[in-house]
Amino acid sequence: MKRYLLLKRGEIFRQQFTIIIFLTIISIIAIFPIFWTICSSFKTIQEIYSISPSILPKSLNFVNYRFLFETSVIDYKMAILNSIVVSIITVAIVVLCSALGGYGFSRVYFKYRDQVFNTIIMLQFVPLTAGIIAQWQIMSILRLRDSLIGLALLLAAMILPSSLMLMRQVFLSIPTELEDAAKIDGASTFQLLWHVMLPLAGGGLILVAVNSFLFAWGDFIYARTMLTLPSKYTLPVIITVSIPTTPATLRVATYGVYNAAALITALPAIIFFIGIQNRFYEGAREGLKG
Repeated sequence: MKRYLLLKRGEIFRQQFTIIIFLTIISIIAIFPIFWTICSSFKTIQEIYSISPSILPKSLNFVNYRFLFETSVIDYKMAILNSIVVSIITVAIVVLCSALGGYGFSRVYFKYRDQVFNTIIMLQFVPLTAGIIAQWQIMSILRLRDSLIGLALLLAAMILPSSLMLMRQVFLSIPTELEDAAKIDGASTFQLLWHVMLPLAGGGLILVAVNSFLFAWGDFIYARTMLTLPSKYTLPVIITVSIPTTPATLRVATYGVYNAAALITALPAIIFFIGIQNRFYEGAREGLKG
């Protein structure tokens, strides 16, 4: 019996050790590009194009960051503001529409409700770029090209089907007895939604907000297609369009500027996620539970 227990413990240890090694390798593969980006953003042009380059910079040199914010050719600060505006509008639209739509599809019965919902869900299986030409034409007709509001509306429409599905599942996980009790107390539909359902679905709303923010903040395809004025460029667009074509890049390494810009672009999204990650996981559990 004792020998059997020792063999069993040895087998469990080998399994756990194998899993740890596997996860460690995967983590290194995932983290190393980020680490390389951080290090390269502080390197000078001599270090980047050195015959024998090193991973770590010799010193913390901020020449690439100064180039982004001090050059008169690249309006990087305006791009940051544009990205913030687009992301906030997108999040507001998606959270509002998914909350109302999710409640309607889960609690309100109307004719062809399930058919309409299934049609909306089918839209998320269509590749995002499949209708980009038609979307460009529609945006032109509506005079919403080169408009941050127009871009936010388009991004919200793209992320809304999956957000609707999530919020519907969250509302379905809430017991109907709570609604019945509120109705007995004389609550109207708006009061029921505002004071009972939305507070209970807070985790799902946080998850929708995070997904919408990350989608809008990192979007390149739609922003590059719909925005042609440099003053309207968002961060992903200005990184790929403005940096390679500026004469000022002759005095710094374009590769280093790219890494500095990528790091600054990713930093707000990382901070935003870290700040609400607990509610994010709570919302994910609510959606799966529903």
